[in-house]
Amino acid sequence: MSINITLIFPIYSSLTSLISTSTQVNDLDPSLLSNLEIIIINDCSPHLKVDSIMLLLKSLPNEVTYNYFHLSVNSGPGFVRNFGINKAISNKYISFIDDDDVPNISNIIKFSNNSFTDIVISPLSSENNSFKYLINSCSRFRLFYYCIRGYLKTVSWNKLYGLTYIRLIHANFSHFRLFEDELFFLALIFSKPLPSFIFADKPF
Repeated sequence: MSINITLIFPIYSSLTSLISTSTQVNDLDPSLLSNLEIIIINDCSPHLKVDSIMLLLKSLPNEVTYNYFHLSVNSGPGFVRNFGINKAISNKYISFIDDDDVPNISNIIKFSNNSFTDIVISPLSSENNSFKYLINSCSRFRLFYYCIRGYLKTVSWNKLYGLTYIRLIHANFSHFRLFEDELFFLALIFSKPLPSFIFADKPF
C-alpha cells in the first residue's frame, strides 16, 4: 500500500465535507482508495455529535486509511492544520479540506497519483481554467505573477502540497484566528529551495 495523498479535515461547524467525501469514495474504484489517507480533526466542536462522525467513518470503504482525533481544547484552524501535517503518512502529497467544502475526490486522487512537483494548484472553479498544464516551474517571479493575475490565491484548500517539501522548509500555519493561511503561503513563496509547481486543469 502506497499512500499518495493525505486529506486533512479540520471540523468544527459542519460535516458537509465529510458527508460528501464518504459518498464519493464509496462510488470510486476500490483500487484507487488504497492511495488515500483521511485525517479528521475535531477542533473541540460543541456543534457536532460524535455519533454522527462515527457513522460517517464506519461508512468508509475498508481500503481507505483514516484517523480521527478529537482535540480537548479549541485551537483554531492553523493549529489543526499543523497537527494534521505532523500526523500525515503520505509518501507524496497532503491537502486541506475545510468542513464546508465539497471536494472532488476523484480529481484529487488522479493528480496525486500522476503529479511529481512540490505543489499542484487547481483552478478555483471549473470556469477559471483558461490555461491547462503549465511547464514545471520553479520561478518566484511566476508565483507572484499568477497571484497578481488572480490564478493563485493564498487559500490552502485548492492545492496539493508535497509533504516532504513542506517538512523540509518547515512551513506552518499561523495559530492566530485570522489570516492563518498567509504565513504558510509566504513560507512557500520565499522558501529555499523554491517549490516546483504545476496548475491542474480541473478543480479539486
